Amino acid sequence: MTLDELRARRGADAPERWSLAAIRGRLVELSARGASGTLTAAVEIVGEAQTQGEPVAWLTLGTGTFYPPDVAESGIDLDALVVVRAPDATAIARAAERLLRSGAFGLVGLDLGA
Repeated sequence: MTLDELRARRGADAPERWSLAAIRGRLVELSARGASGTLTAAVEIVGEAQTQGEPVAWLTLGTGTFYPPDVAESGIDLDALVVVRAPDATAIARAAERLLRSGAFGLVGLDLGA
């Protein structure tokens, strides 16, 4: 289910909970057990950030499931997406801190998958 479908299901009068504007300046965790749409929701927020001209960084484990063709098929501009592959969660946290402190990114996503 897409983000737009979720919004439509909630109703037009429902607040925008999963928009970039709603999460800007916050630390947000998307997680679930089993089959879920967390990656889809995250990628849609990345797309929204790119549409608004915000630079985006995606940090993932070297063994992560980030698959560029799928992300591109979702409408993400891979040329404008900074992807950092790190060996472990500690390295991801350190890289994320540096990117956030730089102030250069409108969105920094940490994919710490199972």
